[in-house]
Amino acid sequence: MVHALRRTVGDKAFFATLKQWTHDHRDGNATWPRFEALAQKVSGKDLADDG
Repeated sequence: MVHALRRTVGDKAFFATLKQWTHDHRDGNATWPRFEALAQKVSGKDLADDG
């Protein structure tokens, strides 16, 4: 899932997402949907599942 997300949003947005994610959740954890939502916000791409 992570590699597919990286390919979809591109390296720049993916690594910016990772940086923001580790900052926001450094003292806890969260879900994959929250990670995906952050990647969508950072990249500006619609990552909705149409299937």
